[in-house]
Amino acid sequence: MAQSITILQRLLTSLTAQDPTWDVSVGSPIYKIFESFANELATAINTNTLTSYSFDVNSKSGIALDSFVNIFGINRRLGTRAVGSVSFSISSAATQVITIPIGTQVYVPGSQSTTGNNIYFSTVSTAFIGIGQTEVQVPIQAVLPGSFSNVQSQTITGVTTALIGSPSVINYNTTQGGTDTETDVQLQTRFLQTAFSNISGTVDKYVQMALQDPNVTQVNVVGAQQTYTEQDQVWTVISGNSTFIPALSFQAQLTAISGANTASLVTGSFPTNVTVSGSQIVASPTGWTGSITNNGSNYVLNTSVSGNTVFTVNYSYKSATTFSGSSTLSGIAAFAVSGLSVLGVSTTATYSGTTISGGGKVTFNQPTGFNLVVSSGTVSGWNSITSQIPDSKYTYPEGGESIGQNLGSVNQTLLTNGQDYNYPTSSGVPLVITFNPNTLNAPLTYTGELLQMQSEYIPVSSRVTNPTINSNFVDVFINGNNATSTTSQILINPSIVFTSGITNGLYNANNFSYANGVNCISGSISNVGDYYIGFPNKPAINWPAQLVSGNQPSFISFVSISGFAGVTNIPVCTEYVNASPPKITGISGAIGTNVLTTNQNISNLYIGLVMSGTGVATSTTLSGVPFNTYITSLSGGAPNTIFLSNTLTSNVATCSGTFVTAGYPVYDNTNNAGSVLDMTGIAIESNEQVGYQSQSYFPWTTSGISTAVGTVLYNYNSDVTQVNDIIQQSRVVGANVLVRQAQYLNLIVNLSIIYVQNANIPVVNSAIQNALVQFLQSVSYDQVISLSNLAAVVYGVGGVASARVSTIGDNPSQYGILSVPLDGTLTNAVQYTSDILLANNQLAQLFNFNVTTFGLNNF
Repeated sequence: MAQSITILQRLLTSLTAQDPTWDVSVGSPIYKIFESFANELATAINTNTLTSYSFDVNSKSGIALDSFVNIFGINRRLGTRAVGSVSFSISSAATQVITIPIGTQVYVPGSQSTTGNNIYFSTVSTAFIGIGQTEVQVPIQAVLPGSFSNVQSQTITGVTTALIGSPSVINYNTTQGGTDTETDVQLQTRFLQTAFSNISGTVDKYVQMALQDPNVTQVNVVGAQQTYTEQDQVWTVISGNSTFIPALSFQAQLTAISGANTASLVTGSFPTNVTVSGSQIVASPTGWTGSITNNGSNYVLNTSVSGNTVFTVNYSYKSATTFSGSSTLSGIAAFAVSGLSVLGVSTTATYSGTTISGGGKVTFNQPTGFNLVVSSGTVSGWNSITSQIPDSKYTYPEGGESIGQNLGSVNQTLLTNGQDYNYPTSSGVPLVITFNPNTLNAPLTYTGELLQMQSEYIPVSSRVTNPTINSNFVDVFINGNNATSTTSQILINPSIVFTSGITNGLYNANNFSYANGVNCISGSISNVGDYYIGFPNKPAINWPAQLVSGNQPSFISFVSISGFAGVTNIPVCTEYVNASPPKITGISGAIGTNVLTTNQNISNLYIGLVMSGTGVATSTTLSGVPFNTYITSLSGGAPNTIFLSNTLTSNVATCSGTFVTAGYPVYDNTNNAGSVLDMTGIAIESNEQVGYQSQSYFPWTTSGISTAVGTVLYNYNSDVTQVNDIIQQSRVVGANVLVRQAQYLNLIVNLSIIYVQNANIPVVNSAIQNALVQFLQSVSYDQVISLSNLAAVVYGVGGVASARVSTIGDNPSQYGILSVPLDGTLTNAVQYTSDILLANNQLAQLFNFNVTTFGLNNF
């Protein structure tokens, strides 16, 4: 620390050395001045030292460092546990169900680990090896966090927990995601890079904070007002109620100096290989008669001018035939311009006699400088562009838009609202801009021209409901999807049911959808009146489990009531089938097994469906099937096999059985989906068809359901909760910020492929799958999934000689790209045959891919 007496002595010594005549004795004026100055200087130095130390992150460590960075909303990144899967297997087919409980411990023996010690993992869900099966895949998570838990394939070979049947275990793939806790040095470095970067409350700040989670690699921050830049082609829209004559026109103004044989273009456009003469030149020098030709290099005058002059050209080439309202727009000819043709005629117009209503759109295959015009009768034509924003909820009125070419560059050309185009004065979706073509803005506003437009809008994914009131909403979308398993207590409350009459009610069925993507209040499958059970930890992910594992259904466990001993499980099936419950005939089974067989198609059955009773009776439609028996797995073959949760109490003769849904998942489809406010949960059928009401140990009574407590095992997205907690600590006051999981497009890609001769097709297909996964993961929010790029990625895989996205001509049943709901239902899929524009909250992932094989002679 600085001492004032030391500073004073140095000052006095320095002054004496400079001029010995000065009186610096104690009590002299000079001494008193220097003494005061030394005191102040020492105080300032010491204060600066203390302040520097207090805010010097490099001087802190451990808990002191954590406490300091927490002030700025930064937390030490804790180590994460590696995740993966293992396979439990037995040498011969099981004769009884073998249960692999949640929490079963497996390990890498110390002799195979990098640490020299056993590395332990635990299963995160219950699994079963069913009768007749030999193997089951189970997800696992490391017991301890750290990078050491990222182990190689085929190294997890030990089982700590005793299991019936003593199955062996192995991991066919590596475990991933294990990271070490951030060191002091790493935390100090990250603090210095982000804390004082002057981005508090901005997009960059939210992105940096989200990226503190190591599982997050793609972030998009959606505010109340977004901007979108696109390139659009100009359409000419035609409508009217009379016959008319189409024409191509252009306007231009040129100048020439005295004696010249060439002219220079000043404004407008003058297409190449066109000669203009006579009446088409509306202004020329007095006495000058001739023609002007654009040969691609010069504007050539066939007769030179005698003085400096200006030419004004208004050229119009009319079709020789008359176009009538009953014709199709594709009948418009290219007229006299070489290479010009009508491209992509898109119309909502209707043709009746001589009337075109609704407007027909015409554009050209290239920008040419020609504009399509119409004449005669009451037919009109106007030019416009239509915005292709993929997810616009509102577009802002004029004032913030930019329309032109080369936007943002030094040579940009901007058009003017009210002069060159007319921007809507109120929100419009889709946004349509009409143009006023003239000499000054030619050819930018002409048919077929390519224009850039940057516009302001509010995306559909935003929670903003009124842009003039609640503009403080910020939505942060992340791709982190770390599934943390939890067993939670849940409550059935008979007063919480799905409704239809309250427009904005919390439990309005319109706010939920089934796993197949259908809204929960859609026609005959409405769930109004069914009971709703929410999850304590949100948002749920990979729910229910069979959407991921395909092994066993998720279920709700109710502790016994009314004196009945035991636990009752009500299964959760992905599909709601009660509107048309499947009835299977020709079923048979043997006493003491849990297997039913049938030769009838079982494709309409699902894991978790329950054997139905008759109304509220206790018996099922099949004698020998215990009450509350549900499907645990399905296997096709000859015959088809249905595996059940209970063993048969007597032989089942050939007869029929009906299967229904008791519980089913419902997914939040509001703009709270994927956040800590997510309402995804479980629905219980109120008009049940199994006979629960007659069982005293169930939470049902003859008048309906009663209040009951149960438990459920499920996964929630811990990345969302972690990032949301971090951001809430340092968000700007007044900002309504919510972290949400990205919404995924589950894509089925249909490919047409020629394989290299003698290629190992299964190996090549595996490489194609990996290439598709990596490609889709590289496409971020707001970007385009280009079909040509996708085909190029597949073409680049070894063993592929040629590839394209399948067309309807390649395969009428499997072509283009399909976006399917959670359960992969094709009937509710969206088909794409052109590039896919992702929305602000969307990312894509591969659900499946199909290959149509060709040879060189038929590709």
